Amino acid sequence: MTLEGDEAWYYRPWVITAAILCFGPLGLVPLWFRPGTKAYIKTGVSIAVIALTVWMATGTLEVYKEVMETYEELSLVVGDNADKSY
Repeated sequence: MTLEGDEAWYYRPWVITAAILCFGPLGLVPLWFRPGTKAYIKTGVSIAVIALTVWMATGTLEVYKEVMETYEELSLVVGDNADKSY
């Protein structure tokens, strides 16, 4: 339901922004199919989103490793006390 000269709803900037914020790099697909957006803007946004995704994934892996180390230490402490009856 678009009028002549209007862009489809999924090409509107707020929809693309919401898609990138919700779905990360998958939200770049409508950006690249959007007519009228300059290639340097598409490239810049894509590089920024991909870099942010890699940075966040790396941080998530570091937190995961820390949590697993903490659980290991906790299991050693709990395992030592499991033999004692109160």
